[in-house]
Amino acid sequence: MDRIQAERLYLFPLKPPHLPMRLSSPHQLEKLLNLKFAERKLPPPLKEAYRQKIDLIRDNPEDFPLLTYWQFVLAREDLVIGEAGFKNLPDYRGEVEIGFGLAKGYRGHGYAREGVAALANWAFGRGDIRAILATTAGENIPSQKVLRAVGWEQTGEDEGNFFWRLESPKK
Repeated sequence: MDRIQAERLYLFPLKPPHLPMRLSSPHQLEKLLNLKFAERKLPPPLKEAYRQKIDLIRDNPEDFPLLTYWQFVLAREDLVIGEAGFKNLPDYRGEVEIGFGLAKGYRGHGYAREGVAALANWAFGRGDIRAILATTAGENIPSQKVLRAVGWEQTGEDEGNFFWRLESPKK
């Protein structure tokens, strides 16, 4: 799968060789992919998540489309404005957790909603995912709004975090 088309975005999966390049040489990766990153520098928690993904994909190469980071590309500019990824393979219940983020200048315009919805639809289309989970910090109102807009249900709260669930339409 090369991309997922949404209304204003397309989602592009970083292939295994791209993940380390995103960490160490974003300029080279931009040239290779013929894209620009709205934010080239990754924050430390995301850098660590990339390292974990590299290991996870190395151990499960056939599942790289599910395990990689999908870049949210603003189609009219070929500009990467965000990304989302699943944190692991589906568990025995068919549940998987997603994380997502957008570059600061692109928040509040519906791009996260559009990208998360498109990636969730793709994941449910695989057939092995029955529900997608998410966790947001209690103070992260924008991410909570994204999840609500896409139809997620808040399922709980613990230690300042909210837990969310989206059921597959194909139960």
